[in-house]
Amino acid sequence: LDRWAREGVVFENAIAPTSWTLASHASMFTGLLPHQHGADWRVPLNTTRWTLADVLRTKGYETAGFTANYDYGEAGWGLDEGFDLYEDNRICLLHNLKTMKIGFQLFDPLYRQWISPDYFERRDASKLNENILGWFHNRSPRPFLLFVNYFDAHDPYLAPRDYAHHFGNAPPELIRKTEFAFTTSGSVQLSVQDRDALIAGYDNSLASLDHSVGNLLTALSHLPQWQNTVVMITSDHGEGF
Repeated sequence: LDRWAREGVVFENAIAPTSWTLASHASMFTGLLPHQHGADWRVPLNTTRWTLADVLRTKGYETAGFTANYDYGEAGWGLDEGFDLYEDNRICLLHNLKTMKIGFQLFDPLYRQWISPDYFERRDASKLNENILGWFHNRSPRPFLLFVNYFDAHDPYLAPRDYAHHFGNAPPELIRKTEFAFTTSGSVQLSVQDRDALIAGYDNSLASLDHSVGNLLTALSHLPQWQNTVVMITSDHGEGF
């Protein structure tokens, strides 16, 4: 990101409109504040709202969205409004398995206990990039809007093997302890060492994601349309360290 930032404009004081996925994305897409667009924990974005994808599609753009966020990034929350193609985790076999009773009650707990304390259906950035480039090489010659929501820097901060110890290590037992707080709305006491380990895991995940973002931008930069392409990189929210 530093390399790409040197070629563009950097906003060093960027403030998200809220602290979580759906309402923040809804604000980015509509230009409205959360209390104006109304998307909330149990309320999807009102699809009568005029979104960026709606506007560009009426101007002849091809619009595509790719998201690895298995929860509030799903199309049912209204974020697919205006997109010709919106690829979420419904294409993922493991995600569909988890929505079934046997997946939720059996396979997901076994996976977390014996394989990895991670989301059963997580799709990493490299997999998302494959699908994005597959779409790109088969798309129309029209101008395009491409929206990508990566999930790699989201808790529980378990980076792929090549980056798992880049800045340190967040051990599985620590991940499980903090996940308990996330899933029960409870609280856990963390030592300074625990907190540093979580941040190291987060930094590992960021380094891995940084590599994948670079791969995508490099691939797109070799295409003829690149000279007339605007790239915006942001985040919908931060982490509560």
